[in-house]
Amino acid sequence: MAAISHVFTLPRAAARLGISEELLAEIAIDLEPEDGVLWVHDSTEEGCYGFTLFGLESVQEILSDKPTLAFIKERLERNNSK
Repeated sequence: MAAISHVFTLPRAAARLGISEELLAEIAIDLEPEDGVLWVHDSTEEGCYGFTLFGLESVQEILSDKPTLAFIKERLERNNSK
């Protein structure tokens, strides 16, 4: 496996994938570093998710899996209604 040379921040990855940042953040909750998702510490106290190219592929697989995507969207809606 080649070394990771760059990552896409959540906003950049969402734009590249054509989905909302909110949906991508909800998907990322279920992913691990082995899936190509990292936590990036930035100049803010919060930080954000970062995605390797493999991470973008992992997200695309989830987006193409209709039952999993439906579950994630329902969870997002429940969280937003609280």
